[in-house]
Amino acid sequence: MTRNFAFATLAALVLPGAAMALPAVGDQLGTDAETVRTALADHGCPVTGFEAEDGMIEAQCTDTATNLPWEFYIDPKTGTVTNIKQED
Repeated sequence: MTRNFAFATLAALVLPGAAMALPAVGDQLGTDAETVRTALADHGCPVTGFEAEDGMIEAQCTDTATNLPWEFYIDPKTGTVTNIKQED
């Protein structure tokens, strides 16, 4: 029984952090601004702006866990993340 308690405690500590992990290349965020905005906010990275760049949607956001700015490049036809970089 102690082992189950320890596992449950560990899961409670680790899983909330995992839920806030940023999306990765290949993840689907959506094809419209509102869906992308919601998806990134759900991952702890509220959107601060959008731009069109090289045929992609560039969503700029700031990770609330690290306070680092990020750029997500999203295919507007599929909603798939094609590239991610820390904003300059």
